[in-house]
Amino acid sequence: MLATPAPLRHALAICKNILFLVVISAVFLASGLEAQTLPTFSKAFLPDTIGPGSVSTLRFEIVNGGGAGVRNLAFTDTLPAGMTVASPANASAGCTGSLSAANGAGSISFSGGTLPAGSTCVITVDVTAAAAGTYMNVSGDLTSDAGNSGNAVADLTVATDRPGFSKAFAPSSVFFGDRSTLTFTIDNTANAQQAVQLRFTDNLPAGMVIASPSNASTTCGGGTLSAPAGGTTVSYAPLGGIDATVAAGTACTVTVDVLGNAVGSLGNTTGELTSLAPPIFTQLSSGKASAVLDVAVEELSLTKSF
Repeated sequence: MLATPAPLRHALAICKNILFLVVISAVFLASGLEAQTLPTFSKAFLPDTIGPGSVSTLRFEIVNGGGAGVRNLAFTDTLPAGMTVASPANASAGCTGSLSAANGAGSISFSGGTLPAGSTCVITVDVTAAAAGTYMNVSGDLTSDAGNSGNAVADLTVATDRPGFSKAFAPSSVFFGDRSTLTFTIDNTANAQQAVQLRFTDNLPAGMVIASPSNASTTCGGGTLSAPAGGTTVSYAPLGGIDATVAAGTACTVTVDVLGNAVGSLGNTTGELTSLAPPIFTQLSSGKASAVLDVAVEELSLTKSF
């Protein structure tokens, strides 16, 4: 048998090594390509326009479109000046991880998140802003073991073409079973037009019921107020036509007494307040209203005598 010349042996060895590296690289890329797919990151305000002092829900969405799970998801969102986390925050995350969004805080953070392949994580936090204007909210970058997905951007507009919507408990702290007056304020003082066909519904949280008597009343123009004693829903709506109104440059209120029948901080957030804006009667959303009633156990005192 003839011996293979040395130069040819060297060339064959080099080709063999190159082929081996190509095969190994192809296998590595095929196995790791999907694992390196970055999740997408976006955010939105719902609704994206509110009245002064009302509440909007800030919604973050993380989508893992890759074929492998992603771990160590984390981001921080510093809210713009004039915007804060609402009270209650109603913070929730649709994936595992640690979410921090304290009532009244100026930032939101999420860390240690995991997201399976082909799934979506939605994170929501209620926020509020009082001064009119457009608030540009740019989050920090979303990072994970897959890399840096970049930031998310959304705008919230606080407009004076619709009333602001807020609520408060008085007193804001009661003992178990005691009564507090819940006041909804529809504030149209910054609006040069009246708002008509005001409408909202408030489903009370677990542990809170409408008192008997409810002492339900309103200073708004017309409309129908429903707050049955012992119930858990307060609603205000027009009867029809130009009804359930608040005049330009003024505010009106809806009040109802409630009972705190569970110990703890009872966070209460309404549905959106909607209205029609003359002269073309476009329907507008003012956003939501929120407040917290703290309910404590009254301490018992024990005395004895002989």
